[in-house]
Amino acid sequence: MASQYDIIGAKYDLLKQLPAAIIESENLKNAVLPYLSKAPQLRPRVLDLACGTGYYSHHLIGWGAGHVLGIDQSRGMIDAANATLSAEERERGVIQFRIGDALDLAKTIVDDEGGPFDVVVGAWLLNYASGLDEMTRMFRTVSASLGDGGGGVFVGVTPHPVDDVDAFARMTNEFEREQPCKWGLSVNYLRRLESGEGWRTEIVVPGEHEVRFRNYHLPKEVYERAARQGGMRGELRWKKIEMPKRALEMMGEEFWQPYFVKGPHLGILIVEK
Repeated sequence: MASQYDIIGAKYDLLKQLPAAIIESENLKNAVLPYLSKAPQLRPRVLDLACGTGYYSHHLIGWGAGHVLGIDQSRGMIDAANATLSAEERERGVIQFRIGDALDLAKTIVDDEGGPFDVVVGAWLLNYASGLDEMTRMFRTVSASLGDGGGGVFVGVTPHPVDDVDAFARMTNEFEREQPCKWGLSVNYLRRLESGEGWRTEIVVPGEHEVRFRNYHLPKEVYERAARQGGMRGELRWKKIEMPKRALEMMGEEFWQPYFVKGPHLGILIVEK
């Protein structure tokens, strides 16, 4: 999986310039802020899994985190992320990036960093799990990173949470045929997984610097089971996706009218330790 992002590198930031990125960032911010403000320490520690080029790592500092460690398995992504650090950020060490795989980090990340994190963010992390087993391993890393004393929270950005992925795949492919790249990118459901747990998908951002990568869309209950099997025992909820005023002002209501009819392109999963 890392190889596709080694090739993409900094071009991945094109996704953050799309209209739908406003919906994603504002909803993630609103989900994370309460946990940053109520963390036991004044400047909470955040682990940013699948950090990519560090887009949200920088935002998390602006939202109130005291320290962010960004982890990604792609060297190309980590190289791009390190290039975004200012001289002051490097000197203060408020943001650090390093290569790692959320499937296998387990408790080593806590031991290496000298203690647990207050918040773990996984913006488009869990969609790289091909099934329940891999997602459970990701949640074991999340759980271990939050420590053994209870407290802490995971906030993840996922594909739209549905029970019937087959129906959602058919609807999405039909929508893409009728209104291709409506939100600035296309999401194509390629094939149903042999396990029956979901679908293999491909995301394409067309244009001169085309970005193309593949991942998975699994049923809602797989996310919930994986969280529990991975050691997350606290409250689990899916945040309702809201349309930010800024997105409406930028594109107009008519542009967004099909968005909630079809279903938002993302989900926000919140699971407390």
